Amino acid sequence: MEHAPTLLVVDDEPVIRASLADALQEAGFNVIDSPTGEQALEELATPGIAGIVTDIRLGAGLNGWDVARHARRLHPRIAVLYITGDSAIDWASEGVTASVMIQKPFAAARIVTTVSDLLRGPERLLLTRALQVIDAAGIAPSIDVGFRDLGQQLRMTELRAQSRRSAERRNRGGSQPAAFMSKA
Repeated sequence: MEHAPTLLVVDDEPVIRASLADALQEAGFNVIDSPTGEQALEELATPGIAGIVTDIRLGAGLNGWDVARHARRLHPRIAVLYITGDSAIDWASEGVTASVMIQKPFAAARIVTTVSDLLRGPERLLLTRALQVIDAAGIAPSIDVGFRDLGQQLRMTELRAQSRRSAERRNRGGSQPAAFMSKA
């Protein structure tokens, strides 16, 4: 029998924290919850935490950006999902790499799906990010485009871009690899 991943849920609003914890537990995750950034840092000492779901604004003291950065220092591969009502604009500058941002209000199922995708690895994260962009743009993907097909299309687009950048570097005589600066 497979061990259920443990998640740390951090939100200063008790109703949201309890709703998230319930939804994630129903989906099979073990959940530790915390109402403050300071308590979250203490909980991060718990062995085996696979991911965190954190609000950005946590009242006085540490915020969700701080919690995620500390989590990544302790556990470099920990999955990070930010939730916020008003701080999404700061995600590009404040968020840790390979993280996802979801705006409030949200459906609990979206949190469960996104956490599951984050825990599955970079390919699923790329797909999740693409779907977030599509969702934010208000574009409905064609019903006959499956998740696997979309993921393959995104990967091929990424590979073509890398190949083009590599060819441009060779043509300029440069040998330095291009920096990859993406949250995905």
